[in-house]
Amino acid sequence: MTMVANNTRRVESYMSIMQPNQHYSAREIYEMACSQLQKNVQPKSTSTVSNALAWATRRGIVKRKGTSGRYRYSLPIELEVYNQPKGE
Repeated sequence: MTMVANNTRRVESYMSIMQPNQHYSAREIYEMACSQLQKNVQPKSTSTVSNALAWATRRGIVKRKGTSGRYRYSLPIELEVYNQPKGE
């Protein structure tokens, strides 16, 4: 499997456990992945998560904010509330 395929698979699995409009550190994503993902897609370390998310950030797949060493990652979409009940 190529590096692109590996990173894509990792990032997709991390994105599946992230909630919209929430920001996560690499450590938080690592801990969630270890508890929620299947054994064959669990990351081996926080640096594995961090490297995959840095790769995804460069390609615009996830958003990143913060300073070096304290990055927070989020999904690239901001959810809007649709079909809000009108004040009838």
